[in-house]
Amino acid sequence: MTTVRPEWLKPRADGATPDRWQIVDAPPISTSTRVDIERGRIDATTLDSPLGETLRTLALVRARYGLVPGEIDDVRERMSARRRRSRYASTAVEIAKGWHEQRMADAALRARGLEPEHDVDIAKVYASRIESMKPEQAAAIALEHLHTDASRPLLRAIGSTWPGLRDTLRKVKRSSRDAITFAPSSNRTNRSHHEHWRLGEMANAIVDVLENAAAGVGNVKPGTRDTEAQPGEQREDSQNGQAQPGNGHLWQRLRIGSTSLVVAHRGRIGARHRPSATGSRLRSMSRALTDPERRVFSTKQRATDALLVLDLSGSMSWSTDELDAVLEAARGAIVVGYSGNPRDPKAANVWLLAQHGRRVREMPDVCGDNGVDGPALDYAVRRFRKRAGMPVIWVSDGAVTGLSSTTSQRLAADMVGRLERHRVTQVVDADAAIDLCQRLARGHRARPHIDRRLREYARTAD
Repeated sequence: MTTVRPEWLKPRADGATPDRWQIVDAPPISTSTRVDIERGRIDATTLDSPLGETLRTLALVRARYGLVPGEIDDVRERMSARRRRSRYASTAVEIAKGWHEQRMADAALRARGLEPEHDVDIAKVYASRIESMKPEQAAAIALEHLHTDASRPLLRAIGSTWPGLRDTLRKVKRSSRDAITFAPSSNRTNRSHHEHWRLGEMANAIVDVLENAAAGVGNVKPGTRDTEAQPGEQREDSQNGQAQPGNGHLWQRLRIGSTSLVVAHRGRIGARHRPSATGSRLRSMSRALTDPERRVFSTKQRATDALLVLDLSGSMSWSTDELDAVLEAARGAIVVGYSGNPRDPKAANVWLLAQHGRRVREMPDVCGDNGVDGPALDYAVRRFRKRAGMPVIWVSDGAVTGLSSTTSQRLAADMVGRLERHRVTQVVDADAAIDLCQRLARGHRARPHIDRRLREYARTAD
């Protein structure tokens, strides 16, 4: 057997090095080249040829840096315990394990002076189908091929549909590439790189990507890449102009209107400390002489990170005063409002009302219809939800309507499905929204909730 880098059989960093290795001849194919670290057995070809040397190099890389089966089982158990509610835990471990195997194979080829070649034909097939996939499905495929040449066409296709998801995958690619760097040259073999591979950490990162993709965090569809329309323009969201496949054309087409956030609202984010007549932190003694209320103390305000989706239909009758009251309770909130117009299909029907401590000067002039409850909620979550745990509050009485400005059980069932998918908290009026935001500011959590009347009406759908 030709000797190929025997120094890679030095003790492993994890202490799993066998007392002695047993070398067994195997056919000269990669699938027959196996390493059993626990038993100290290497199955590799003894063929004296460039292919044989490459396969033996791969065996030595696996012997030095390969994962012990017990270690993989431990990671699976920890992932199951920490992510017991996630359906992506086992998938993430397998993807992370695949990364490790791929990088070991590439390291073996580079040690022989060869450049790895990866099959990109499968990537072209997947890339042509990206638009018909769900974001979490596209993310899983991209993650599987993240450390191969196939990642470029896949990320390019994902970027044309979900730019935010593409950027996230690129960050994961950079961080995981640094975590699984092997030493293909002899001058670095004395350094152990096994500890650089953190299987559990990479698996957790993969779960985060898949869960955020499924929740719509950072996923921007075509037609909504620019956040709002330019002044005097309106944009059409072609993705959510209708219900999901199988539900028919239930909703009016979503059209994004332009707004100018020019007013700094009373609860703006910058006001971290607010003067108070009582408290334990003495902040402004000068107020004892200048302030009639002698508010010399200060209280620290928590900026509520939440997304509010407001139903601006006639039954809700929102005013700027009510919007101010909500923003004062939720200073860090993003507010999106919507109202359809069946008489003018080209009219804007969804607007950004507040963000970054500023709001619109006046509420938009609306027709008073609903029409786009479901598509507007999907758009707001997809565009403005910053993280999977960010509370989403739907302020509506639940009287959803569609194309014909009338409600139906099918519309209600479709709306309930969207609310459950995004884990939305529904409140029926402005007062309830203010109360919920105040509780969030005090550290309470928003629980997913759907009004009983809407849920019961949806159950009567065929």
